[in-house]
Amino acid sequence: MLGRIAAALAAALLLLARPGPAVAGPVCPDSSYVVASFGCTYSGNYKFGQPYDTVSIWPAVDGPSDIFAASGIAVHVLVRDCQGNPISGATVELHNDSLCVVGSSNTFTTGLNGRATFAGTFSGRGFCKILSVLANGVPIGVVPVRINGPGPGGDLFPHPDCCVTVRNFAAFEAHLPSENGVGSSYSIDSDFNEDGFVDLVDWVIWFQHVQGFCLGKSTGEAKP
Repeated sequence: MLGRIAAALAAALLLLARPGPAVAGPVCPDSSYVVASFGCTYSGNYKFGQPYDTVSIWPAVDGPSDIFAASGIAVHVLVRDCQGNPISGATVELHNDSLCVVGSSNTFTTGLNGRATFAGTFSGRGFCKILSVLANGVPIGVVPVRINGPGPGGDLFPHPDCCVTVRNFAAFEAHLPSENGVGSSYSIDSDFNEDGFVDLVDWVIWFQHVQGFCLGKSTGEAKP
């Protein structure tokens, strides 16, 4: 009887001695990674046959932005501490100083294995050629995803809705009309359907998103 009790106590002590799951520390850029995947190619007069890497965004009050997945684009992250432990529940942000983003629509959260994928949509305006990726505020990498939006987004004091006004029209008008090619005034930043032309279609798209109530509330001027 005493032998069985002693054996049970020994087994319990062994269980208590086993190390539990590691508690993850702060985000470590060297142990984390981020990568973008591109599943479609351009079919128009812009970068024909190359990976489709552009997403057009619009303020939430204006209408739906492009869905990353609809263009074959996804951003994948693995967030770990410097010991290699995955960090669950980390807040990951797609960021660029030239964008005005509505709320937290550009954020997502890692799972138990420290992994997460963003393939949805976020709202705002502005232009950029790359997105920085931050986890819990710590930069862990960049992805070559281009964002198009209706007018500059890096206002010094942006309106919380990132709304679009006629003040933002100048940057777009400078490229209207134009076609992608040498010596052209064409810019992908003003080509909202990414077909290689800045034309009446893009003009209609732009004016669908002008919000008169925002006049005087947002400068529409980019940061220096």
